[in-house]
Amino acid sequence: MNKNDNGHFDLNLLKVFVALYEEGSASRAAVRLTVTQSAVSAALKRLRIIYDDQLFIRNSQGLQPTSKAHAIKPIIADSLDNFVSTLNHLSDSQLKYANQSIMIGLSDDFELFIGSTLAEKIKSKFPRLKVVFRQTNSQKVVNALVEREIDIAITSTYLRSSAIQSDLMKYGNYSCLISRDFVFPETEKTLDLETYLASDHVLVSGDGLTGSVDELLSRNGQKRNVAMATTHFSALPFLLQGPRTLATIPSHAAQAISQVCGLVNLPCPLKFDDYPVSVSWHKIRAKDSLILEIITLVKECFSESNLQQHFDVN
Repeated sequence: MNKNDNGHFDLNLLKVFVALYEEGSASRAAVRLTVTQSAVSAALKRLRIIYDDQLFIRNSQGLQPTSKAHAIKPIIADSLDNFVSTLNHLSDSQLKYANQSIMIGLSDDFELFIGSTLAEKIKSKFPRLKVVFRQTNSQKVVNALVEREIDIAITSTYLRSSAIQSDLMKYGNYSCLISRDFVFPETEKTLDLETYLASDHVLVSGDGLTGSVDELLSRNGQKRNVAMATTHFSALPFLLQGPRTLATIPSHAAQAISQVCGLVNLPCPLKFDDYPVSVSWHKIRAKDSLILEIITLVKECFSESNLQQHFDVN
């Protein structure tokens, strides 16, 4: 360390060092510390001068710590933990993972369904850990895990990649959402195939062009009328206003949305194959204790009795 800087040393620089070391990315460190990426870069520049070392070198995996960074990290981390404990009088269990973040990638249907439950479970076990939900989809989730943009992914597919480990948790299916003003042709409020095909559909899809419903109907020589399309499930309460408008979405999302906004959740007259629901992570983090503990909490969310009606295990 440059001894001339000792009298003006900013302890926040040590927090930046630990965040960079554990996140392996300036952008992720910035999210964790709730600062801008430029602030993290400026702090790293100062740290390099103070320690007379590069500390972190960029490669294909992100920021790789130098040998000096590896050597001083335990000392810095312990010092920060001790300092925090003197201020807050926290127990060892409460200090665990203090000032760290966990990035969970998932589409907003899963966020609507288990987001609050999962966040509460994590908060109960790790009160100092910051939970960040990041929107992802099947087209970009593998790359997001490899690039460490996210730590864990929850997907409605089983990820197959040499770099990724996945655990199948459940199987899901589809339901329909309609408004309470939906007009049925008969007095009995059931959604038959004829009424279904004659309705105006709101498509929820990553590309906004086609979805699993269209693929199934095409195989059967049928077609639906897609009146609107959105990339977000959370938009449905505002879009399903017409008397003949409906949306076909995963049953867990239909249940979550109908419980809070007054839409009606009905069985879908189409017969879909079940789809897998998986939790995935990068293989190089397979022994990371935090990752493993969060995965356990994710699995608990999907195994609870009040969720099993939507996810059947084969």
